[in-house]
Amino acid sequence: MARRIVALILFALLCFSVNSLIAKELKIGYIISEAVRDQYPEFQSAQRTLDEEKAEWERQYQSKVEEIINMEKDLRDKEFVYSDTRKKEIQSQIGAKRDSLAQLEQELTNRLIQRNAELSGPINTRINEILNRIGVDEGYDFIFDANQGNIVYAKDEYDLTNRLLQELQKD
Repeated sequence: MARRIVALILFALLCFSVNSLIAKELKIGYIISEAVRDQYPEFQSAQRTLDEEKAEWERQYQSKVEEIINMEKDLRDKEFVYSDTRKKEIQSQIGAKRDSLAQLEQELTNRLIQRNAELSGPINTRINEILNRIGVDEGYDFIFDANQGNIVYAKDEYDLTNRLLQELQKD
């Protein structure tokens, strides 16, 4: 009988504890990172810098493409004038230039990724620090990025995008 009473008391305490955990409200917020990128001047400046550098790299790449196109056109135009040996030499040169172009494309892609990280990395670090501070100071359990997550609905009152932009302007 005593065991049943103890078991009943333990069961009641367990139910009370679980009920308390369920009753705790979660505080959830979200940001729209695309809006931050569009509205935060430092992001805009970093994007302009990246776009300018990318345009220069694209000019370099396009110059190499045009060089190959011109070599191919020259080969077609003089196909009947060149000896078979000369045609093979030019075709070999074109092949080497195509290989070089593929390598350049890979290098430029890597350079673009690295440069983007260099320019946006400090900004992203700052944003994460501010979001962590907002989360701790205001008791948020979760802060999501609506652009990165699968949020299909959220009330505007939980949108922290403007709050984040205000904090970014302060620093």
